[in-house]
Parts: sequence; C-alpha cells; structure tokens
Amino acid sequence: MNLFKRKPKFIYALSGCEDLLQDKLFDAYELVEYIAKEDYRFQRDYLEGTVRITKMRNNAKRTVYFSKQIHLPQGEDTNWLEELSEFFTKKPLVFSVEETVPDHSEKEDSQVREAITLEEFEQDPQEELKEAATLDLLSIKASSAKESEAAIVANQVAAPAETKFIQVPEDEFLSLKKAVEAQTREIAKLKEERLQVTEEVLQEELPLPIGKHSSETLDKEFEIDVNQLEIEASSDEIVQSVLQSTKAEINQTLAKFVETETEKIKEEIKRLDKRDRIEDDVTKRLEGEERDQMATMNHQMASEKDQQIKEEKMRHQQALQAIEQLFLSQLQEKTATIKDTYRKKIEQTIREEYDRQTEELSRILQGKMDELKIRQRAMNTGLEANFKEALANFNRGHTQVIQVVEQKKQCSPIDLGERRRVKQA
Repeated sequence: MNLFKRKPKFIYALSGCEDLLQDKLFDAYELVEYIAKEDYRFQRDYLEGTVRITKMRNNAKRTVYFSKQIHLPQGEDTNWLEELSEFFTKKPLVFSVEETVPDHSEKEDSQVREAITLEEFEQDPQEELKEAATLDLLSIKASSAKESEAAIVANQVAAPAETKFIQVPEDEFLSLKKAVEAQTREIAKLKEERLQVTEEVLQEELPLPIGKHSSETLDKEFEIDVNQLEIEASSDEIVQSVLQSTKAEINQTLAKFVETETEKIKEEIKRLDKRDRIEDDVTKRLEGEERDQMATMNHQMASEKDQQIKEEKMRHQQALQAIEQLFLSQLQEKTATIKDTYRKKIEQTIREEYDRQTEELSRILQGKMDELKIRQRAMNTGLEANFKEALANFNRGHTQVIQVVEQKKQCSPIDLGERRRVKQA
C-alpha cells in the first residue's frame, strides 16, 4: 500500500455550470472521461450548460496554462480526446476567453497547507540551522549593520523550492506536530537565553572564558535570531573578539544539535512506522469483513431462496387448484353435453326404432290380413263346398226321414212323447 502519494502537478478546474458534480480534477485522462460521462448524462436528462475548463499549476501561484469553454451536450459522435487535446500539453498555451479566468491564488487546500513530509522533518531543521550557522555573526560591525540586515532579509524571503508532499496517518502527523511544537518552544527559550548572554557580553565588554561550562551551555542552543541583535557602531574590539572566539564552538554545537535532533526524529519516525504491519492488519480486517459479508449474503440468499420456494409452491398449489377447477368444470360441461347428446340420441333412436317396428308390424299385419283374407276366402270356399255337401246330405237324410215318417205315419201313429225323449237323449 502506497501511503506516500505524490502531489498532482496540475489542477483542472471546472466552473460556470451548476449541474456538474465535480469542480476540479487532477489528471487529463480523468478529465476526458469525466466530460464524456457528463455529456452523456446531459443528453439523458435533457440538460444544457456551458463549462469553463482551466488548467492550472498546482502551486501557490496557480499559474494558468490553458483555458477553454465548451457547451454540453455535444452528441455521441464527439471525440473528446481530440476536443480536449490542448490540456495534455506540459507548456502554457495561448488562449482567449470571453470571461475572466477564475483566480485561485488565494484558495489553498487546507490538506496541502497542513500536509507534512518526512523530508521536511529530516531536512528543514538541518537546513535552517545551516543557514543560521553560515551567518557571519562574529564579523558584524557598526559600519556593516545595514548590509547584514539586508542579507538576513534576503535569506528569509528567498523562494523555497517545490516540495514533494507525502501522506502520513493522522496519529503520526499529530505526534510529529507535537514534537515540532516542543522543539519550537525550546528554540524560543534558547533564543532568549542567547540574547541575554549577548547583552551581558555587550554590557561588560569583557571576554568570556571558553571552558567546560560554556560548552555545556552552548550544547543546548539551536538557533540565533540575528534580527534581535543590535550592534552599535561603537562596539569595541573586545566584543568582536568574543564573538569570533565563539564562532567555531557555536557551529560545532549547532551541528551536533542538528545531528542529535535528526537522529531523534528518525527514531521517532521508525517507531511510528507501522507499514510492515499494514498487510497483516488490513488482510485480517478485510477478511473479517469478507466473512461477515459472506455470512450476511448466505443468510440473505437462503431467506430469498426459501421465500421464492414458498411463493413458487403457493403459485404451484394455486395453479393446481386452478387446473383442477378448470378440468372439473370442463368435465361437468362435457358430461352434461354427452348426457344431453345421448338422451337426444336415445329418444331419437327409440322413436326411429318404434316407427320402424310399427311400420314393420304394420307390414306384417297387412301381410297377415292379406293372408287371412286369402285363407278366409279359401275357408269360405271350402266351407261353402262342405256346407253344400252337408246340406245335401242333410237334405237327403231329412228327406229319407220324412219318407220313413210318412211311411210309419201311414203304417202306425207317431208317439210324440217318445219322440221327445229320443231327441232329448
């Protein structure tokens, strides 16, 4: 993991359009991608607007390299890489604008102002001490007071070189900030003590013996504020002799102090540097989050699965009931249809069969009647012949009887009573 991120070299400021979600970017390719996405969003949401894109140097002066005004949306066929190609140049370009280019010289990022680097902690105190040590304090005279002051002012207003910023964790930054504040208070205290010592030397105009006590006192000194020294033109040779005699010892003390403080800061940074634990800590933390998320996801997926299965079963049951109801209704309807059909068919068949049999019986009856008539005629004919023969026989027999009776009548009288008994018998 890279904790020390380089400071972006350029800022691409976006202004003049309230519908844009961002007001600045730090990379030309990100600018092209962002403008393309916003152009599509403007088309989708039916928005219109004019945006001013300004490329500036990411420093205190905010030097403008190029500025261009574009109108959104422009359409899907727009080649934004070609349209914004001027923003990829590393040198300032000539441009013309209809409106004033926004001035960002007074707007500084609070994070950039508060950002602190390891190089500053390791190098800045040493550089300041070297600058203070290189001041020729021991050669200050009344006639050269103005020249010394001018040199000091020139050193103070000299433009610092660009610093590469790095990002450190907040707890490390606070601890280092406290250490710097403590060193600043100690430096101020040493300045006061040094000023008192210098004033005493100027008042007494006596050489200070350089011994063990002076060496221990100078070991605590850090920096000399030459602006607090007021060297009068009437300073004598004694003061300058004292100053010259302490030059070498002051330089040595300051160098030793710088080295000691640098080692302390390095040890503090080394103690606070926990980058070797980042991989394990981050891996452990993210693996825990992954397990929690997986458990939550599994529980959620199981709940969704059960819910979907339950809903599907319910839908299936409802579908089965609907199918059952549909088939039952169809069964009843078809059953009624079949029954009605066969009822009508039975009635029709019965009627047809009845008519057929009636007709057949009529034909049989007619045949029988015809046959009976024929037989009747035959019988009548036969009976008529038989009756004629019987009648003839009867008549013939009756005639014979009559003849016998007549004969008997003529021979003897007829007994009617006896005749009746015979007939009755």
